[in-house]
Amino acid sequence: MLSTIKFMSHLFRIELLNYKIIENCIVILIRNAEQSGSELMTEYAVELMKHGGPFIVERKEDTSKLDGYVTYLDKLKSSVSNRVKFMIMDLTDLRDKKWVDKRVGPKTKDEVDMYIQKKLEQNKREQIVIEQDRKRSKDDKKARANAAAADQHRKRSNFIDKQRQTYVSRLSVDKKDRLNAAAAAAASASASGSALKNTSLLKIDKLRLGSTKKWGNPNTNTTSSTPSQNDKSASRVMARQSADARYNT
Repeated sequence: MLSTIKFMSHLFRIELLNYKIIENCIVILIRNAEQSGSELMTEYAVELMKHGGPFIVERKEDTSKLDGYVTYLDKLKSSVSNRVKFMIMDLTDLRDKKWVDKRVGPKTKDEVDMYIQKKLEQNKREQIVIEQDRKRSKDDKKARANAAAADQHRKRSNFIDKQRQTYVSRLSVDKKDRLNAAAAAAASASASGSALKNTSLLKIDKLRLGSTKKWGNPNTNTTSSTPSQNDKSASRVMARQSADARYNT
């Protein structure tokens, strides 16, 4: 990323990029640093202004907005690490010198070693950011897959519950119909039994019940006496005859 920033600065120097593009890139980097709290974005913004500032002065562009961006970054020194804080301080010094670095000259061996060490640290930080982005992407993909599986499981559970409720309701209706049919059959059988029990015996043929046949001539209309009544009449006649015989004697 730092190499890209330096490359953009050189493109701006040879007038392949205009100042508006550089300014928009600076605004985007500062905004991302503010929203995400990433020191890496702050460092990128500082590097872009550091390498692009002298070229802006060479092209006699208005540096008032660029000075304002440096003032804004200077307020963030309390919330960043010491390394980034020193970078912001160096950028502030460069702005105060009208974007002209008075220390430009041959580098010593220690400066070269420091530069190499800085590049190694920068590459390491970039690798960490790449790994974090890769892990975040993998976690997001896994979370989406889990959410999709959970949604599918929920839909399947709802379908099974609905089918179970329908089956239970159908069984309840069938059981209720069977109970109603059994109750109706029992009521019908009870009504039939009561009708047979209340049937009068007088309506039944007396001959079928073993009643005694009447005595007398069947051709006469008078009612004949029973055998027991004839015996009583004969006894009375005999008693009267005996009394008359005793009287005549």
